[in-house]
Amino acid sequence: DTVALSTADPAMWTWVNERMTPKLVVATQTKVLEVIVDTAGGLIPSTPAIALHAPEDMLWKLAAAVTSPVLAATALGRAAGGALSADAIKLSARQLLDLPLPTNAEAWERGAELARSISCSADAADPLAWKAGLEELGTVMCAAYEVDPHDQRILAWWLDRLPIWR
Repeated sequence: DTVALSTADPAMWTWVNERMTPKLVVATQTKVLEVIVDTAGGLIPSTPAIALHAPEDMLWKLAAAVTSPVLAATALGRAAGGALSADAIKLSARQLLDLPLPTNAEAWERGAELARSISCSADAADPLAWKAGLEELGTVMCAAYEVDPHDQRILAWWLDRLPIWR
Protein backbone atom coordinates (compact mmCIF):
# COMPACT_ATOMS: atom_id res chain seq x y z
CA ASP A 1 0.00 0.00 0.00
CA THR A 2 2.18 2.81 -1.29
CA VAL A 3 -0.33 5.51 -0.30
CA ALA A 4 -0.27 4.45 3.35
CA LEU A 5 3.50 4.00 3.19
CA SER A 6 4.01 7.53 1.84
CA THR A 7 2.22 8.91 4.88
CA ALA A 8 3.63 6.54 7.50
CA ASP A 9 7.26 6.54 6.34
CA PRO A 10 8.11 9.01 3.55
CA ALA A 11 11.76 7.91 3.42
CA MET A 12 10.78 4.25 2.96
CA TRP A 13 8.19 5.28 0.36
CA THR A 14 10.93 7.09 -1.59
CA TRP A 15 13.14 4.00 -1.45
CA VAL A 16 10.28 1.74 -2.60
CA ASN A 17 9.21 4.17 -5.32
CA GLU A 18 12.75 4.32 -6.73
CA ARG A 19 12.75 0.53 -7.09
CA MET A 20 9.42 0.27 -8.87
CA THR A 21 11.02 0.08 -12.30
CA PRO A 22 11.76 -2.87 -14.59
CA LYS A 23 14.62 -4.92 -13.13
CA LEU A 24 15.98 -8.32 -12.26
CA VAL A 25 15.38 -9.63 -8.78
CA VAL A 26 18.20 -12.02 -7.96
CA ALA A 27 17.98 -14.51 -5.12
CA THR A 28 21.20 -15.04 -3.28
CA GLN A 29 22.02 -17.53 -0.55
CA THR A 30 21.03 -20.22 -3.06
CA LYS A 31 22.90 -23.07 -4.73
CA VAL A 32 22.61 -21.36 -8.13
CA LEU A 33 21.70 -17.78 -8.95
CA GLU A 34 17.93 -17.54 -9.33
CA VAL A 35 16.37 -14.65 -11.23
CA ILE A 36 12.94 -13.12 -11.73
CA VAL A 37 12.56 -10.59 -14.52
CA ASP A 38 10.25 -7.86 -13.23
CA THR A 39 9.21 -6.18 -16.47
CA ALA A 40 6.33 -4.32 -14.79
CA GLY A 41 8.48 -2.95 -11.99
CA GLY A 42 6.09 -4.06 -9.28
CA LEU A 43 8.42 -6.20 -7.14
CA ILE A 44 10.43 -4.89 -4.23
CA PRO A 45 13.57 -6.87 -3.35
CA SER A 46 13.96 -7.98 0.23
CA THR A 47 16.94 -9.64 1.84
CA PRO A 48 18.39 -11.96 0.66
CA ALA A 49 17.22 -10.90 -2.83
CA ILE A 50 18.89 -8.01 -4.62
CA ALA A 51 17.78 -5.86 -7.54
CA LEU A 52 19.71 -5.39 -10.74
CA HIS A 53 18.42 -2.37 -12.63
CA ALA A 54 19.20 -2.26 -16.33
CA PRO A 55 17.72 -0.96 -19.57
CA GLU A 56 14.53 -2.85 -20.40
CA ASP A 57 15.97 -4.19 -23.66
CA MET A 58 18.75 -5.92 -21.68
CA LEU A 59 16.68 -7.57 -18.94
CA TRP A 60 16.22 -10.98 -20.60
CA LYS A 61 19.82 -11.11 -21.79
CA LEU A 62 21.04 -10.32 -18.29
CA ALA A 63 18.62 -12.88 -16.83
CA ALA A 64 20.17 -15.52 -19.10
CA ALA A 65 23.69 -14.52 -18.07
CA VAL A 66 22.95 -14.40 -14.34
CA THR A 67 21.14 -17.75 -14.52
CA SER A 68 24.00 -19.42 -16.40
CA PRO A 69 26.15 -22.28 -15.11
CA VAL A 70 29.24 -20.19 -15.76
CA LEU A 71 28.17 -17.33 -13.49
CA ALA A 72 26.96 -19.75 -10.83
CA ALA A 73 30.40 -21.36 -10.73
CA THR A 74 32.17 -18.00 -10.88
CA ALA A 75 30.00 -16.56 -8.12
CA LEU A 76 30.47 -19.62 -5.91
CA GLY A 77 34.21 -19.33 -6.37
CA ARG A 78 34.13 -15.69 -5.33
CA ALA A 79 31.50 -15.82 -2.59
CA ALA A 80 31.37 -19.33 -1.16
CA GLY A 81 30.73 -19.64 2.53
CA GLY A 82 29.20 -16.19 2.92
CA ALA A 83 25.65 -17.49 3.09
CA LEU A 84 23.81 -19.55 5.67
CA SER A 85 25.12 -22.69 3.93
CA ALA A 86 28.74 -23.34 2.97
CA ASP A 87 27.78 -24.36 -0.56
CA ALA A 88 25.37 -21.48 -1.23
CA ILE A 89 26.11 -18.36 -3.24
CA LYS A 90 25.73 -15.05 -1.46
CA LEU A 91 26.50 -12.02 -3.59
CA SER A 92 26.22 -8.33 -2.96
CA ALA A 93 24.91 -6.08 -5.71
CA ARG A 94 28.49 -4.91 -6.37
CA GLN A 95 29.73 -8.51 -6.69
CA LEU A 96 26.89 -9.25 -9.10
CA LEU A 97 27.88 -6.29 -11.27
CA ASP A 98 31.49 -7.48 -11.33
CA LEU A 99 30.64 -10.85 -12.91
CA PRO A 100 31.68 -11.25 -16.56
CA LEU A 101 29.27 -11.01 -19.48
CA PRO A 102 29.10 -13.58 -22.29
CA THR A 103 31.28 -13.11 -25.35
CA ASN A 104 29.30 -15.09 -27.94
CA ALA A 105 26.51 -12.64 -28.88
CA GLU A 106 24.46 -15.10 -30.93
CA ALA A 107 24.33 -17.70 -28.17
CA TRP A 108 23.61 -14.99 -25.60
CA GLU A 109 20.65 -13.78 -27.64
CA ARG A 110 19.33 -17.35 -27.82
CA GLY A 111 19.81 -17.58 -24.06
CA ALA A 112 17.64 -14.48 -23.63
CA GLU A 113 14.88 -16.10 -25.70
CA LEU A 114 15.11 -19.22 -23.57
CA ALA A 115 15.01 -17.21 -20.33
CA ARG A 116 11.77 -15.58 -21.48
CA SER A 117 10.33 -18.97 -22.45
CA ILE A 118 11.31 -20.49 -19.09
CA SER A 119 9.57 -17.63 -17.31
CA CYS A 120 6.40 -18.36 -19.29
CA SER A 121 6.67 -22.05 -18.34
CA ALA A 122 6.96 -21.09 -14.68
CA ASP A 123 3.99 -18.73 -14.97
CA ALA A 124 1.96 -21.50 -16.61
CA ALA A 125 2.98 -23.93 -13.83
CA ASP A 126 4.54 -26.32 -16.34
CA PRO A 127 7.40 -28.03 -14.45
CA LEU A 128 8.45 -30.26 -17.36
CA ALA A 129 8.85 -27.33 -19.77
CA TRP A 130 10.55 -25.33 -17.03
CA LYS A 131 13.14 -28.06 -16.37
CA ALA A 132 13.74 -28.74 -20.07
CA GLY A 133 14.11 -25.02 -20.69
CA LEU A 134 16.68 -24.69 -17.92
CA GLU A 135 18.68 -27.61 -19.31
CA GLU A 136 18.73 -25.99 -22.75
CA LEU A 137 19.52 -22.58 -21.26
CA GLY A 138 22.49 -24.06 -19.40
CA THR A 139 23.87 -25.56 -22.62
CA VAL A 140 23.32 -22.38 -24.63
CA MET A 141 24.83 -20.13 -21.98
CA CYS A 142 27.90 -22.34 -21.71
CA ALA A 143 28.29 -21.67 -25.45
CA ALA A 144 27.70 -17.94 -24.84
CA TYR A 145 30.61 -17.99 -22.39
CA GLU A 146 32.61 -20.09 -24.87
CA VAL A 147 33.00 -23.08 -22.58
CA ASP A 148 34.44 -26.03 -24.50
CA PRO A 149 31.33 -27.90 -25.77
CA HIS A 150 33.03 -31.24 -25.09
CA ASP A 151 33.57 -30.37 -21.43
CA GLN A 152 30.24 -31.01 -19.75
CA ARG A 153 31.49 -30.75 -16.15
CA ILE A 154 30.21 -27.24 -15.44
CA LEU A 155 26.82 -27.98 -16.98
CA ALA A 156 26.46 -31.26 -15.04
CA TRP A 157 27.51 -29.52 -11.81
CA TRP A 158 24.93 -26.76 -12.38
CA LEU A 159 22.12 -29.16 -13.31
CA ASP A 160 22.71 -31.07 -10.07
CA ARG A 161 22.33 -27.84 -8.10
CA LEU A 162 19.13 -26.55 -9.74
CA PRO A 163 16.19 -26.14 -7.40
CA ILE A 164 13.23 -28.46 -7.62
CA TRP A 165 9.97 -27.18 -9.04
CA ARG A 166 8.13 -25.06 -6.49
